[in-house]
Amino acid sequence: MRYQIDKLIRTALTANSNDPQISSSKLGSTNPEDISSQQVDPLNQDESESLYKPKLDSLMASAKAQGILESHSSSSLQQSDPNKAYQPPKLIPVHYDEDDSLKAKREKAELRLKERAKKSQIINELISEFDARPEKSSSWGTSSTVGVAQNEKFEADRLHREKYEEDNFIRMTISKKDKKRLKQGTLRLDDEFAGLEDFAGIDTLSRAASSSNAKRKSVVEKRAPSSSSAGSINPFSKPSAKKLKSGKFQSRKR
Repeated sequence: MRYQIDKLIRTALTANSNDPQISSSKLGSTNPEDISSQQVDPLNQDESESLYKPKLDSLMASAKAQGILESHSSSSLQQSDPNKAYQPPKLIPVHYDEDDSLKAKREKAELRLKERAKKSQIINELISEFDARPEKSSSWGTSSTVGVAQNEKFEADRLHREKYEEDNFIRMTISKKDKKRLKQGTLRLDDEFAGLEDFAGIDTLSRAASSSNAKRKSVVEKRAPSSSSAGSINPFSKPSAKKLKSGKFQSRKR
């Protein structure tokens, strides 16, 4: 708004200086026809308003003349492509993956499956059945497997709480949350047949064993001497029949 007012005052002053008689007659006249002639046509109002807008080219030219703006900045702005995609700087720290090969991924997957197989019910039952160590079992006042802790962590917590109660002669209160957790961690009668289809652990262990055997076989083959390098006779090898008939292996006649 201030720019428009300044421009109007400047144009009025320049018009007065160029033709003082016409300007004085127009300024001093109170005729409504003269006033209406000086008003702007509403159809051309948008065009007249656009004339009062600041001109960026003139502002940039004055800024270049004063040394505020460099001359090559305008050319760089004109040469820049507006449709070009933005490229962020490459100084942002990102995560570095040391090894993304298929071998490393397969080893991680096998390790994850082994950890999952340790928690398998069928694997634990097979270990307890075929292992030579004495079987460890505990129950909560029952002689059957019903009530046995399904997880070793729950059993360790129960034993720790029981030992603390016996040492301090107090009875610890169990919250509803702990009761629910213990109930979920114990075997019920209908849980005996829950893990019959859990054969993923067995498949994982068999594949891991086959891969370890293949690795061990490859190591043994690498250490074994090749046929080309085995030119010298092994002293512990059995001699052939031809060598037994002749040479130092021939029996002496008496």
